[in-house]
Amino acid sequence: MLYLISSLLILAGARAHTCTSSLTPEYLIIGGGSAGTYTAIQLHDLNKDLLVIEASSILGGHANTYYDPLSPALQNVGVQGFHNTSITRQYIERLNVSLNPEPWGIYDTKNIDFVAGVEVQNFTAPPFTDVVTAFRKFRTIASQWADFDRGWQYAPSPIPSDLLLPFSDFTMKYGFPEVLQSIQTYLAPVELWKEPTIYVLKNFGLESIDAYLETISGHGYRPRDIFEVYTKAAAILGDKVLYNSTATTVTRSSKGVSVVASTPKGTTCIQAKKLIMAAPPLLYNLRGWELTPMETKLFGKLKGKSSQIAVFRSQNFDGKRYYGVGPNSTFGTPNLPGITDIIPTATTDKTWFSFTDSISPSTISQSQTLFKSQLKTLQGNGAFPKGEFEIVKWFDHKDYMCYVEVEEVKKGYYVELMALQGGKNTWFTGAVWAGQDSSLIWNFTKELLEKILKA
Repeated sequence: MLYLISSLLILAGARAHTCTSSLTPEYLIIGGGSAGTYTAIQLHDLNKDLLVIEASSILGGHANTYYDPLSPALQNVGVQGFHNTSITRQYIERLNVSLNPEPWGIYDTKNIDFVAGVEVQNFTAPPFTDVVTAFRKFRTIASQWADFDRGWQYAPSPIPSDLLLPFSDFTMKYGFPEVLQSIQTYLAPVELWKEPTIYVLKNFGLESIDAYLETISGHGYRPRDIFEVYTKAAAILGDKVLYNSTATTVTRSSKGVSVVASTPKGTTCIQAKKLIMAAPPLLYNLRGWELTPMETKLFGKLKGKSSQIAVFRSQNFDGKRYYGVGPNSTFGTPNLPGITDIIPTATTDKTWFSFTDSISPSTISQSQTLFKSQLKTLQGNGAFPKGEFEIVKWFDHKDYMCYVEVEEVKKGYYVELMALQGGKNTWFTGAVWAGQDSSLIWNFTKELLEKILKA
């Protein structure tokens, strides 16, 4: 597949590029997160010729693990677990990933309004038994759309008006609002008082409900180290991944795909038969692509949210959890933008990990400024231990929970989006198509790959 040339001119569309190397895979995958890595491993196991272009230095996307510098202990701070389904089990077992997770922590917890910067004294969460009963009721309702777990192609059509309601209204209508706080924690960043039910169902449907009920019963399907999925995959794929690389020009036709990639070793020109886009299809991620008018229209309507994760330490670590609530919201869902949770890590170095969420895009700098400001306000109000704090590690989850406005959903946006599959030898996978959940992404990608292989 690989051959090096000191200087080669390759025609990509109408442009000539000077290439330091040239590659000719059958399948080109852009993005090495959950979707792209799963795609690459499946193709590898079928002995297909493939190549992955990954913008960062590692695979994994939102699967982040913090490793204790003082001991073998670790803390999963991004993805927390998977669904106990056949597709997920086959993948995890194929990668030989250990399933001996650290036990869930039991913490002394303070309820915090992070926006106001105060402890909430008069908030009482629903009793645990009521929450479990509510989730079972939600499961019964969600079961009528069970296929929706497999991707937007299985969305009900036409979409029932109930699924266009804000989710908090939907739960009140059908009598299970006790689920709101738990789902807020799982799905953040969302504002459930206005999040359309169709999006909650896509990202937290039947499989997710079952996974939640398994987890609270002590039987969740969790690797000890979530990131091990990606270190094992990287070892298998080897030089089939171009790290720290981006596709700067993408030209597609019915005959194949021409891509010019910027890599640490120079400009690599790639001729592939099929392209699989596994990164969020926001327009800024598609710079250099020769998009069709329909692609430009649809991708231009997508918006991303932000969930930023800090691992930090303080001079006066107290081992408590600081849990975000909104005292005036339905069942205490926290207000955004801002910190939504601060949790002690399972490591020995006296650190917390926390989430700073926004329903609109937020840069690392903006999120860190907000995080520091809210933490200092808490300290000033005596709601968090005083003293200097230090950010040890920061994980950037941008382009998260991408969506379009509910009016676009009503007009058939996702029907048009799914119709793009296969055009100009290009297929798309990832959270936009499947839901913001690794197992849902693997469900969708497995089915999509069957179609790609037949094309």
